[in-house]
Amino acid sequence: MLENANNETQTIFKFIAKNEYKKLGQYLEKSGNGVNVVDIEESRQYTALTFAAFKNHTKCFRILYEHGCRFNLTLDKNKKPMAKLLQIWADRLTDE
Repeated sequence: MLENANNETQTIFKFIAKNEYKKLGQYLEKSGNGVNVVDIEESRQYTALTFAAFKNHTKCFRILYEHGCRFNLTLDKNKKPMAKLLQIWADRLTDE
């Protein structure tokens, strides 16, 4: 299970790094709510969203943002407002 999650994370970050937004969108669309893009991080603790912003890949950012809002942030059990959840997601610290 953990290996599958690592492969999934590597795949998503590879698409972001190469700005392959169409492949990223197709991958996430196919997975539906099976991929939690809010929680995945790479080795430097970048979330997928912050990595896309760091790389200035706006189309990847938008795809991740929309997927996270549609499938992941709506599942918050504490019923925090969406704006607060987005802020927490975007402001997560990295090791840099």
